[in-house]
Amino acid sequence: MLIAELRRETEDRIARERALLGRLDEIGVAAPEDWEDVLDVAGALRWAIARAGEPAVAALVARVRDPDARVRMRAVRALGDLEGAAVTEALSVLVGDADDEVADLAALALAARAGFEARSPQEPGASSPTAEQALSRVLPRLVAMIVAGSRDVEAAEVLGALAARSAAVEQEIAAALTDGLRAAGAGVPRYDFAARSRLAQALGEIPRGAARAALGALVADPDPAVARVACYLVGRAQPRRRRVRR
Repeated sequence: MLIAELRRETEDRIARERALLGRLDEIGVAAPEDWEDVLDVAGALRWAIARAGEPAVAALVARVRDPDARVRMRAVRALGDLEGAAVTEALSVLVGDADDEVADLAALALAARAGFEARSPQEPGASSPTAEQALSRVLPRLVAMIVAGSRDVEAAEVLGALAARSAAVEQEIAAALTDGLRAAGAGVPRYDFAARSRLAQALGEIPRGAARAALGALVADPDPAVARVACYLVGRAQPRRRRVRR
């Protein structure tokens, strides 16, 4: 019985590895611009990696430094569905990628990971970033995405979700968004009124009170569009009073 079970497990593993090899061969012979036509390559790659296990993950992680940005884009999309310290570290590298789209997707994927939860730096064997380290890596990128209008809605929603995890994280995120608004008020060229409106909306995603003071100040903003956004968000945050029937 034991020999039969081991034989069956070995045959299953070999079948999974052959399936992975076949899909990687299909991807390898296609140019990056043709990948959409190769068996929905992103989904096929994730399917194969999930079944092949750690060796396939290691091969994928190695692609984060590929000179072709399209290859790195495929890597970050596949990595976003996987777990493990090596995957987290690879996404952290891609947050600083020279290609903006790759960096944006990596920041969203890293911020949404379950491994982003706080871990003690002294935890034995801990190799993935602590919550504080991960936040310091993704926060500037997410704020920059809001400023640039690149996946800004997704970035704002992710920041809102992160802010809900703890008061300390909430305060850090609110401070980063407020700093962006101050830079805009100081006339930094890369900020404009549209960017300030997006930053104000991002503050509105923060579930607790750290953002209210900044939004309250924006109610009197000289730009009417920014002021309207702030007025709406401040009003939405106020608890409604029940009318007492007499």
